[in-house]
Amino acid sequence: LERFIRSLVERSRVHTATLLSTAVYLERVAARIPKGGEGLPDTCHRIFLATLIIASKALNDSSPKNSHWVEYARFFTAADVIMMEKQLLALLDYNLLFTEADLMDELKPFLPAPAVQTT
Repeated sequence: LERFIRSLVERSRVHTATLLSTAVYLERVAARIPKGGEGLPDTCHRIFLATLIIASKALNDSSPKNSHWVEYARFFTAADVIMMEKQLLALLDYNLLFTEADLMDELKPFLPAPAVQTT
């Protein structure tokens, strides 16, 4: 999965903001998937790809076409990409809005701890 994500990000050259938004959407998806649920061996790949595509389209006026995503991902067809997008949007209830606080919650593990002031 890590190799897939790295390759996908490098090939698509998505912006940092798109990756940050992807993190918010992935957290929302994770909250909706039943614990202990089993999927196909490529389910994680599909979820990440669909989430990245949705984030890219939501944030950018000009986003790669689905045919480009097929090239970037290498393992999925155009029909797969379309289906993944539809399923992910349904899973998110078509709600792609988030606040700065939502984003900061997702970034907490990556940010330095606030400095403690001593008086």
